[in-house]
Amino acid sequence: MISRLHTCRRIGMQQQYELGQYIKKRYSNFLSHAYKREEILVLSSETDRTIMSAQANLAGMFPPTGEQIWNPDLLWQPIPVYVVPKANNPKLRFPIFDCPRYKNF
Repeated sequence: MISRLHTCRRIGMQQQYELGQYIKKRYSNFLSHAYKREEILVLSSETDRTIMSAQANLAGMFPPTGEQIWNPDLLWQPIPVYVVPKANNPKLRFPIFDCPRYKNF
């Protein structure tokens, strides 16, 4: 049985999708309208939940346009999410013990 703590629920996927739409609108002067691999790099920890969250967020940020549409019935495009083991990236570890503000929480 898979723990619910490690999976992304429907509501979480919807929230991440909507967050992606918000980020797209908020930073529309900074980001290109269409996905460009030179502009964005997405890192995730190795849990299913964080990878799925990143994918849902990207789907909201970058719906396919023009030549990026590979299936007209599915307005989604694959965008790479790079998985980094926690041991290799302290930013993806929690709790962050060396953070001065961590003790305040």
